Amino acid sequence: MRIHYLMHASFETPGIIEKWAQDRGHNFDGTPTYTGKNLPDAAVVDFLIVMGGPQSPMRINDYPYLSDEITLISTMIKQNKPIVGFCLGAQLIAEALGARTQRSPEKEVGIYPVRLTDDGRQDPILKSFPAAFEVLHWHHDMPGIPHGAALLAQ
Repeated sequence: MRIHYLMHASFETPGIIEKWAQDRGHNFDGTPTYTGKNLPDAAVVDFLIVMGGPQSPMRINDYPYLSDEITLISTMIKQNKPIVGFCLGAQLIAEALGARTQRSPEKEVGIYPVRLTDDGRQDPILKSFPAAFEVLHWHHDMPGIPHGAALLAQ
């Protein structure tokens, strides 16, 4: 499988995802989009990972390359290819699906619990997760919920 990641800052790396991909023999590479590098064509990517970063879709004029990322994500969605997004990545996926990023009511910086919703506890992937678990949060914005989507965790 050809796995590609989009990286928005030098400190927002794919971490253990790279080892997971390599251990399974997948082709794993990425684009540091913040450096101006060109994005891959969706035809040569089987699975897209969109990392976090300090940018915001609410300030897309300051980060015009995010528009190209949203286009790539939209194309991958239309091709029914898997995509996972972390923080900014989730915001960009939501934008590609027509939802808008919003300011969070509160800044969340630190380790906080995430709780599965009823839908999340029924989800084929998440149902094996604990009902609540702690993760690192570092964000001020939140993705909108696309029309027809189910909230799986909060």
